[in-house]
Amino acid sequence: MTHVVKVEVRGRSTASPRTLYSVAKDSAGYPRWSQIGSFEHLCSGSGERFGVGSRRIFRTWPLKLVEEVVELIPDRCVSYILHSGLPFRDYRSSIKFAPVLGGGASIHWQSSFYPTIPGTAFLCRAFMHGVLSKMVPALAAEAQRLESHAGIAAVHV
Repeated sequence: MTHVVKVEVRGRSTASPRTLYSVAKDSAGYPRWSQIGSFEHLCSGSGERFGVGSRRIFRTWPLKLVEEVVELIPDRCVSYILHSGLPFRDYRSSIKFAPVLGGGASIHWQSSFYPTIPGTAFLCRAFMHGVLSKMVPALAAEAQRLESHAGIAAVHV
């Protein structure tokens, strides 16, 4: 019997939860700030392009990941599931944001799944931990860059 694999990575950003949420929700932007190679929009979600129900393809050679956004809580959480592309079943990830005292926000990216290949749980966990360990600081940096750029634009207006 295969047991669920859980992976969690936490980080912190000087950016607000609102900006972090906006960056995480914008599927088309992932190739700009993360190790994702390319993005393809499959279908829009309920009421908006990247809303709940939207589907996307992220490609990073040799992977082609088909994902669906399943939950959005404004300024707090973006959740998605994986339909195909990795040897996992019942994959779900949530990226959660919370304000921290003194400004900025915490980031908590958690994933859970069942490996489809027996005996690979350790390797799958290590792989996903490596991926998320790069995604969290990259998300934080992109949100900080956007806020910094917006601040500069506001000063020069």
